[in-house]
Amino acid sequence: MDDNKLLTLANEERIRLQDYCSLLFEVGDIKYASPATVSRYQLDLLYDRYTKNILNFIYHGLTETGQRPRMKTIVPFVQLTKLLDSLFLPLINHEKKDQLELSSDKIHAIFLQAFIWSFRVCLKQEDRIVLDIFIKYLSGLSTVSIDLKAKSGQLPNEKLLLFDYIFQPELDQCIKWNDLILKYENDRSKRFTELLVPTINTIRLGIIKTKNNIDLEWLIKSMIIIHQPVLFVGNTGSKIQEIIPNIIKYTLQIYEDILRLFLPTPTKFYYIFSLRDPSRIIQSLLQTAPERFNTIKRFLRIWLHECIRIFSDRFNDIKDNELFNTIVQNIIDNNSLLKSHRNYLFRKPILFPDYRTILQNDEAKIYEALQDYHAIKSIFDEIILKYKDKYGYIDIVFPLLKEGSYAEMS
Repeated sequence: MDDNKLLTLANEERIRLQDYCSLLFEVGDIKYASPATVSRYQLDLLYDRYTKNILNFIYHGLTETGQRPRMKTIVPFVQLTKLLDSLFLPLINHEKKDQLELSSDKIHAIFLQAFIWSFRVCLKQEDRIVLDIFIKYLSGLSTVSIDLKAKSGQLPNEKLLLFDYIFQPELDQCIKWNDLILKYENDRSKRFTELLVPTINTIRLGIIKTKNNIDLEWLIKSMIIIHQPVLFVGNTGSKIQEIIPNIIKYTLQIYEDILRLFLPTPTKFYYIFSLRDPSRIIQSLLQTAPERFNTIKRFLRIWLHECIRIFSDRFNDIKDNELFNTIVQNIIDNNSLLKSHRNYLFRKPILFPDYRTILQNDEAKIYEALQDYHAIKSIFDEIILKYKDKYGYIDIVFPLLKEGSYAEMS
């Protein structure tokens, strides 16, 4: 085939392909073709240079702890082809009959980026560094100094990983992901579920503009992996803020114990827990007013209330509730700070509603503690009286559940 899409067959017959036609060749079909012929099929030797060597390196050159379990070879190959498709598609010139006009150096840079994202993600961090060095060796490209930006045909500074860069074909440069992070500006008008602090991973994964629970769950998972509560940073000097890392630690410990001990069954099919549950606990804690929870024991008590509300209220078995109480008590008994407030934390009842000011339209809902059920009953009595004054006498009954029993109010 020549540049005019004129295909010459073995019997010397010639066929001219139309613009809407394309040919897909297997590698074996051009095994003995010359490099000039291969180039017309838009194939490149990058695939053979990297894939076989990298797979052998992963399977035999790295420690056994680098990858568990052994990855299926088809997975990174599928990822590689999809990434190449997504990276090359925007560069196609549709005005010139879908031609891809790129230099070999740019194609090499794009291939490297897709390859790294496909093959290195199955490894642990320490082995990713080793693999990065090996990929740089296979590329045969020279590195630039730390104060210069690498172009196509070059590698960024050797002190950083290739995974820390993105190649932008329109600029013909390798840009650090860190340079693309937007400055975070706190918007107090947004709800907890709408907040997302931009990091290098939010930029790399492209979720900075989304606002759903999946992204929130991803953020919580990231905080667990790096063991850093990014929402509470710095030394503030406040006793309550100083215990925040421990609060997160205890919450995750309860969550892990629940995942291990409370498994779904045919009669308890809704015993399904996810990272959304501890995130709801943190969300409720962020809704507390500092002036009403200005001591450690008050803040710990509402934390215990949220753990009970999110986890224990889902159980339909007395034994399960007792087991949950045992989990919480063990965590409290094993910590000196929590143990010193044990009697206060478990004082019954534990009530933290936000509807005490529900009849005052000009007042915001305040998350606060109520002493007993009589206080709740008086609030509902007031609501019922106001409803009757507005709509006339109507017999209303509110059953208030209390550990399997209820009290009627009418």
